[in-house]
Amino acid sequence: MFTSDSRYRRSRVVTAANRAGQPIQAAELRLPPPTAGSFLHAVEEGERIDGLAHKFYRDPRQWWRITDANPAFSTPEQLLGQSPLITELIALVAPTAPAPWAQALAAGAALPGVIGLLRQQTPRLEIEVQIVLGEPIEIVTEQIDEAVLVTYNGLVLDPAALLAIFTSLGFIVAGRETISQVGQPIVIPPGGGP
Repeated sequence: MFTSDSRYRRSRVVTAANRAGQPIQAAELRLPPPTAGSFLHAVEEGERIDGLAHKFYRDPRQWWRITDANPAFSTPEQLLGQSPLITELIALVAPTAPAPWAQALAAGAALPGVIGLLRQQTPRLEIEVQIVLGEPIEIVTEQIDEAVLVTYNGLVLDPAALLAIFTSLGFIVAGRETISQVGQPIVIPPGGGP
């Protein structure tokens, strides 16, 4: 049923039912095998999974070896940072206290296409020089930077709708950063194997 180089060649053939209830032959669910990957590759903009397989194995059909070695990513597109699922860190300056965080997070999470929305607080130290009795003194204070980490489906949600919720509640958008896989390492397993 499968070619000798197929990742499903050792899978059992089972009978399953299609949506109409008719019996069909299918390959048994194949779990990714443990991979002893020792080489890391930094993802570059525009890379394709079959291109990486060709580069490392001289066979673009061996792309599944790379996806098996990186189980944290559910699709090859996610592995290479090309998924329609987008994660952004949106820095916000809250209006005067008390800031309407609960209302903003609830409204944002209710938007179609939003998969996850978390408030993130990052402390930082700020140094200010003040003159005390004619002497410069460094005063260190802790500031809290506020942001939301949002994951959304870019095919469903226009991020402007999310930003509009925050600005309508008085927040100021101080910056946006897309969290991408580009530049991040992925495991490239050695050639051969199952």
